[in-house]
Amino acid sequence: MNTVNAAQIATTHPTTVVLDGMNFSGRTDALKKLLSQFSGKRASFVPPEVDHVISGLGATVGEEIQLGRRRQKDEIDAFTAALQMRVSHSQNPMTLSGGEKVQLAILCAYARGCAAVALDVVLEQLDPRRREAAIGAIRTMQEAGASVFVVDNRRSETWECYADAQLVTMSDGASARPRLHTGTIGRLSKPDSVAEPLSINRLRFGYQRGQAILHDIQVTLLPGRVYHLSGENGTGKSTLAKLLVGRLQPWSGEIRFGEVRSQPWRQPGRHVAYHFQDPDVQLFTTSVRSEIESSTRQWSRDPGTVSTIARQFGLAGVLGRHPFEIDSYVLRKRLALAATIACSAPWLILDEPTLGQDDESAGVIARIIDLLASQGRGIMVISHSPDFIARLNPSYLTLRNGVILQRGG
Repeated sequence: MNTVNAAQIATTHPTTVVLDGMNFSGRTDALKKLLSQFSGKRASFVPPEVDHVISGLGATVGEEIQLGRRRQKDEIDAFTAALQMRVSHSQNPMTLSGGEKVQLAILCAYARGCAAVALDVVLEQLDPRRREAAIGAIRTMQEAGASVFVVDNRRSETWECYADAQLVTMSDGASARPRLHTGTIGRLSKPDSVAEPLSINRLRFGYQRGQAILHDIQVTLLPGRVYHLSGENGTGKSTLAKLLVGRLQPWSGEIRFGEVRSQPWRQPGRHVAYHFQDPDVQLFTTSVRSEIESSTRQWSRDPGTVSTIARQFGLAGVLGRHPFEIDSYVLRKRLALAATIACSAPWLILDEPTLGQDDESAGVIARIIDLLASQGRGIMVISHSPDFIARLNPSYLTLRNGVILQRGG
């Protein structure tokens, strides 16, 4: 990988450029500036809110790929195989998992013959095998005549795959950059009861009749521990989380908290709080302050509590703003995480909590999770980042073929 500065990037010939740096160092603006050099040509910007680049005009994955298609079917088929994308062309694009949507966005950019493609921290949503495949597919795009610009906070986990790319290290940015802090963790949350063991027995669920995603989920999780739920993109990890929090109702099976049989869909969030992979699906109030207050009001009326949490998550400067007026995906993701942790549920499920966060911030999130577990909360983390998970020293759960395999207690 060759290190250059932004002024040295040559876009007259197809190239792959990786923009390195910390959060708020100007990487997203640099991506957009690079794309602006392709005025009059087809270009695609894929943001972390990957739903934004799915047109909605295609009722199926196949129809979405056909929109504006310039490449031949055999080329598209070969590129699909290189991405290791295994979704049905008859499936509705909006029913795909986050990682599958990323694959679709990259495939569509290739199918449409884009001269330039910018990928802003979206590769982090792919499981390790598919992330490596996507980086290989990026080389295919360059060979086909496209320039590809990438921001990838997890570059260190797959640095060998970027061997032929140009590396641009962005400046550190302003010293006032919003940073995460562990702060006074005791004021961050206060569960309304001691966490009880969470037991799942023969849980089954699917989105279409006769097509179960989860076949026979059986596992008992103990409070005071961190569990890592792993699995390839599209295996049902987020679906399981939504069943436990009560957003979905299982076909059959039971969920118990201690000795009490629970029906989470009747009282969503009572026992389990869920940090969504996509923060924009989770946020619902009219200000950052009220978003945090909606979680803390169950256990604290002290206005200082909200301020403390906001400072810990680097949100003090945006307390009065509407969440969707905040351009920074990094801050919206932190807000959703803060609101989840600050509620009174004794169990937490954190779905890709480090998306968009640089390595420094990921380290702080790991320390916060460890501290919460030491207080007795039960925690399940869904993440495709091996480095982040290694910091947690968790017990391991793997979701494969609709069942859970467990190791490490």
